[in-house]
Amino acid sequence: MAKNEVKLELLRQRLVRECDDFNTVDAFRLIDTGALCEVSVQDLVISLEETMRLQADFNTVELLLNEDGVMRYSDFCDLFVPKSQKVLQEL
Repeated sequence: MAKNEVKLELLRQRLVRECDDFNTVDAFRLIDTGALCEVSVQDLVISLEETMRLQADFNTVELLLNEDGVMRYSDFCDLFVPKSQKVLQEL
């Protein structure tokens, strides 16, 4: 695993460990305000800035979208669900 992938996996595991009520269905619905089963770069930026109070720019957020320029629920799960049940050592 590349160093950045390990860091991302650590963040995924931390999210699950520290947020008892986190679930991907509710989190995705929060972003998918139009109930279209996919979100655009605008949807993600608005959600990050308004809901999570994070500064986000379109160019960076676009990297999270699939080749169609949207994020579907399965893409969302790929980003936020830990890939491993094993806790990785901190870098």
